[in-house]
Amino acid sequence: MDFDIIIDNNFGGKKKMNSEKKTELVNIITKFADSGWDLIDAPAKAWLQKRFESDHAIVQNLVEATEKANLECGNCGCEYDPLYKIVLHSKDVLFAQKKELSIKNLLDTSKEQMPNEEYTINAQMLIRKPVSEVFRAFVEPEITTNFWFTKSTGKLEQGKTIIWHWEMYNASAEIKVKEIVENKLIKLDWGGPMPEVEFEFTVFGENATYVHIKNYGCKYSGKELIDTLTGQLGGFTTVLDGLKAYLEYNIKLNLIGDKFPDKIIK
Repeated sequence: MDFDIIIDNNFGGKKKMNSEKKTELVNIITKFADSGWDLIDAPAKAWLQKRFESDHAIVQNLVEATEKANLECGNCGCEYDPLYKIVLHSKDVLFAQKKELSIKNLLDTSKEQMPNEEYTINAQMLIRKPVSEVFRAFVEPEITTNFWFTKSTGKLEQGKTIIWHWEMYNASAEIKVKEIVENKLIKLDWGGPMPEVEFEFTVFGENATYVHIKNYGCKYSGKELIDTLTGQLGGFTTVLDGLKAYLEYNIKLNLIGDKFPDKIIK
């Protein structure tokens, strides 16, 4: 499972990835280059030749070709089907700049060089349940309360504002539902230092769903920015872990309540 801080422009910038994930992408694109299918092999070969040069046009051609290949052949049952989806889920990595920014780089980067709104955290997880079931787990509070908040004033519906409660912490958040596309997307504004949240749901194989959570719009800088990014990332990591345990194994791990036991209201 891959959890990273991204420094990006419109979700297409720099992603700090582990070497194993980078190697996986290179191996997949190399396989595309050897496929003999004109649609995908030429863009793949061009990317392999120029991948250290951050050529946006070449990356864009590869992504577009992969999207077309996935539409034309993404469910035919061949060995390439899951590979198209992996590349598309990781396309922000392909747009990555050559130089990685460390936590120290982030602290040293001025607001003028890197506006705060360009920072995004991403959390991803494969859930081995149908997309309708996974999507419903976030929309219907009677399900969500088994792995995230403890109480809600209503289900998620586009245009509505609801309140989520974490009663053990005496905490709550006002949730504005900006957009809902059934079984595909949920966009929320939940206030606070990083108000924008997106949940993307992608069918993965016959009976699995790939959940990708994005959180962005941070209003801080310097150490406050780093603390916020890491805190939000840890929070959504915990949510996805709890979701997986509950939907796949019907286990309530109580991860949210156990995360900060010293802060629980007695």
